[in-house]
Amino acid sequence: FNSLIQSCAMDLMKERMFALSMRFNKKMRDWDIRIAANVHDEIVFECPLEIIHSEEVKTYIVDMLESPSITFRIPFGTDYGVGVESWAEAAYYNKE
Repeated sequence: FNSLIQSCAMDLMKERMFALSMRFNKKMRDWDIRIAANVHDEIVFECPLEIIHSEEVKTYIVDMLESPSITFRIPFGTDYGVGVESWAEAAYYNKE
């Protein structure tokens, strides 16, 4: 049973990654934001330092991640972190 849930979650993650990829998303191209990695349930982006703390960018990415093409009864939640030096720094961004 768990494999069904994990498989569905990964399908949703892949769909959102396509939606946010530079190839299919003009805003991400304009901002020069690239998907660097996907590890389990996290997506790591790379972007210029000038926009790393942009509220507009954060809102756009979170909205895109929380809006899959299929409507569900239960809303999705997204945690957002920012790290300049490391991935670990981003993981603790909202926990301070």
